Amino acid sequence: MTHLILACVAFVGLHVVLSGTSLRDKVAGRLGEPAFLGLFSAIALVTIVWASIAYGNADHVEIWLAGPALKGIAWLIMVPAVLFVVCGNVTPNPSAVGSEKLLERDDIAKGIFTITRHPLMWGIALWAFAHLLANGDVASLILFGSMLVLVLVGVPSQERKKRRKTGGQWDRFAQATSSVPFAAILQGRTRLDGGGIGFWRVALSAAVYAVFVLLHPWIIGVAPIPY
Repeated sequence: MTHLILACVAFVGLHVVLSGTSLRDKVAGRLGEPAFLGLFSAIALVTIVWASIAYGNADHVEIWLAGPALKGIAWLIMVPAVLFVVCGNVTPNPSAVGSEKLLERDDIAKGIFTITRHPLMWGIALWAFAHLLANGDVASLILFGSMLVLVLVGVPSQERKKRRKTGGQWDRFAQATSSVPFAAILQGRTRLDGGGIGFWRVALSAAVYAVFVLLHPWIIGVAPIPY
């Protein structure tokens, strides 16, 4: 369990210290943006692999019984989680590294970004919460809880970084969108862009979800759908 804790602290700490802080700007300025991104990605990959291996080797200490009901809820939560991740990856993302030009568009919020300006983060958060519910043990609390902490810390950190780099352009994007899903729509600051999401993105999300469900027993060793 110690290795799992250390790996999760390293993974989350890396993002807290270097992802969106002024220290990140200084290091990236000294190394150059491509070199910094390559080094950051390599370290992040090492720490998440370390955490995955440590999680697989950790003792199972149950906190709550993750029965069929909780597993079923987790299965349902994974539907929007996959939708957010897939749509966030295949839709031009104004918050992505190197995509600041998108903030200059008139139609600054399109597709999934009319629901939330952080679809990838919300997808990760929902994935982590679903897996936390479906497992209910100490190791899962450490691993998936760390992912939730990362999202809670990462979203404001990312926004501060974008605001430093783009100023009023990011503020305009923030005004037209919301971090919390559907908040901007309910407040009347934007309208749901169903056409921008598009049927093909929804279909792709459904296909990705189906592939994960089918391969989960082979890759992870556990069937995700309760029987």
